[in-house]
Amino acid sequence: MESATLTRPRALPAASSVPWPWLALALLVAGSVVGFLVYPTYPNYDSYYSMLWAREALDGTMPVFEAYRAPTPHPLATIVGGIISPLGHGAERVWIALCVLSFVLLVVGVYKLAREAFTPLVGLVAGALICTRFDFPFYAARGYIDIAYMALVVWAAVLEARHPRRGTPVLLLLALAGGLRPEAWLMSGLYFLWVAWPASWAQRVKFAALAALGPLVWAGSDWIVTGDFLYSLTYTSGFAEELGRNKSGGDIPAAMWAFLVKLDKFPVLAGGIAGFAAALVLVPRRMVWPAVLLAVGIGTFGVLGLAGFSVIDRYLLVASLMVMVFAAVAIAGWTMLVEGSRLRKAWAVAAALLVVYGIVFTATRGNLSRRDNELKFRG
Repeated sequence: MESATLTRPRALPAASSVPWPWLALALLVAGSVVGFLVYPTYPNYDSYYSMLWAREALDGTMPVFEAYRAPTPHPLATIVGGIISPLGHGAERVWIALCVLSFVLLVVGVYKLAREAFTPLVGLVAGALICTRFDFPFYAARGYIDIAYMALVVWAAVLEARHPRRGTPVLLLLALAGGLRPEAWLMSGLYFLWVAWPASWAQRVKFAALAALGPLVWAGSDWIVTGDFLYSLTYTSGFAEELGRNKSGGDIPAAMWAFLVKLDKFPVLAGGIAGFAAALVLVPRRMVWPAVLLAVGIGTFGVLGLAGFSVIDRYLLVASLMVMVFAAVAIAGWTMLVEGSRLRKAWAVAAALLVVYGIVFTATRGNLSRRDNELKFRG
């Protein structure tokens, strides 16, 4: 809806000389450094295997992918493991540091995407929501590669939102993401269709090569180590059945809802639904890329579930990020309206009530001591 009641401010409401985004970034970095130093945590099971396989390769032996209940190998994670594994036990802390850095880049990327699509205050609120959904920094503190994967995907969306059909840089980021999680292959394929349509044949060939880079590297590493191009795909689906993580098609929608509630918490999920509806009515063109990531995140979760892979909450992380972006629209989307309008004032009041409800909900249900104990136990 294009209306005289809409605006697109380039500064925060009640703009002043205070650089709020830079102050928020400084606070985020300081909090991340303090957390890294206070909690000397270590990588998770999957990440340790990436360093182990890399160490085997550096020692001149073939990595053993077929170890008992070994995780699925992720090529880019193994490459990073090879770079830092010569540090010995110090590599463990470097891995965590890289994950914490990825978390900072993820928050900044979500801020940039929400700011580009909506307003600066929406971006700041979206970044704050990520930091207060404790599963996300918790994943970084435990060395999960999913944080780096999300950061790469979000920054690819930022580049595309700023310059439509950006092409090569976006495909390169998605190719790197495809070395961490196979869901990025679908994103690369869909983006190839988007950029290839108006491109020349030479450009199409280059874009196709970049889009295929992720699956080709993954299949190539599987073939070199095991002799089977499809080892990771077949092993992962079989392992999911062994662990009881796969679900029937009819169970996937319920699992999706439950995982989104777990990751976002119900007030944020409800706010995300309301914010999506508001953006669809008010600014349908601006919401395109957050909506695309939301749709792709939900779609890949469904495809992986139907294909027999594990149905776990981490496969919905990208979708849950976009839920937070739209929840930020519900909270701060009134900044898209011109000052003084009744709708703007009413929206701001309703948003304040939603924030109060969210704070009370979190305070009465959060259990920081449990997470504190889990992080200390890892040491």
